[in-house]
Amino acid sequence: MSLPVIQELLREVQIFQLRQRRSVDRKPFVRPVMIVTNRDEYFEAFSRDISQQGIGLITRSNWAPGTLATLRINAFDGSDFDVVAEARWCDGYGSNYYLSGWVFLRQGRA
Repeated sequence: MSLPVIQELLREVQIFQLRQRRSVDRKPFVRPVMIVTNRDEYFEAFSRDISQQGIGLITRSNWAPGTLATLRINAFDGSDFDVVAEARWCDGYGSNYYLSGWVFLRQGRA
């Protein structure tokens, strides 16, 4: 059985994917991520996809392009990886969330 609302949601996903102009292949990647600013502010996020060059995040915060932060990415074994990244874009996503794209700069802390 296929519900009309589910069909509509799947259609939205297809349209979103067609609008993406990516030069690098991304892989689905859902993990908890902590965004740590240079003022030691902490923001919770979840990743949605990843590539060699960057990561897509879902957050409750609107990130200005050019923002630098440490992304603390959770590994399955419980360890964390710190990567310095720069926000490249951020768009509203539903009523209280944001999608953002981050480019990796280097390992370590900002």
